[in-house]
Formats: sequence, structure tokens, C-alpha cells
Amino acid sequence: INGCIYCASVHARKAAQLAKDETAVETLLAVTPGEQLSDGQTPGWQAQIDFAAAISVTPPALSVDHLAAVEQQGLDTLAQLDLLQSAAFFAWANRLMLTLGEPWQE
Repeated sequence: INGCIYCASVHARKAAQLAKDETAVETLLAVTPGEQLSDGQTPGWQAQIDFAAAISVTPPALSVDHLAAVEQQGLDTLAQLDLLQSAAFFAWANRLMLTLGEPWQE
């Protein structure tokens, strides 16, 4: 979504570890820029990826349809709040990191 290499590498490893399913993360990382991120995923992952992607763009594009999709996949209110806050926080953090530029090289 935002081209952040750090996000793609570090968060992908953590997601694979927590989900105990490296295939879903590998599928996500294999998406060509411009394609739908959730293509090839299970319905549960599709709903969560689409939700996170919608809140990560500027301006945010999250809608009641995204909320209904994660709810339909079994995410309760607390899990939905966790998804929302996590996606929003990392969208903000990525914007900050990307505007700071490249790491200092001595």
C-alpha cells in the first residue's frame, strides 16, 4: 500500500509467526503493486487485509462494508477494535518513517 520495505519485511515475519501460516503472508508479499492485496487469501484474511488497506490509504476509505465483512468472518467487537487500532497506528507510523527518509550512513 505504501511501499515501506521495513513494513513488508518485519511485519510479514511477525504476522507469519502469530498466524502460524507462512503461506498467507507469502501470498500477500507476492502481490504485484497495483493488484488487490487480498487476492488468493482465505475469506477471513481477505476481510482483514481489505479492512487494513482501506484504513491505511489517504484519505482513509474504510466503510461499513469492511466492518460487515470482518464481522461476518467472526471477529468480535474487541478483535475489530484491535484490527482498527493496529492498522491505524501502523499506517501513521509508516507515514512518519517514509517522510524521514533513508537511514543515516556514516
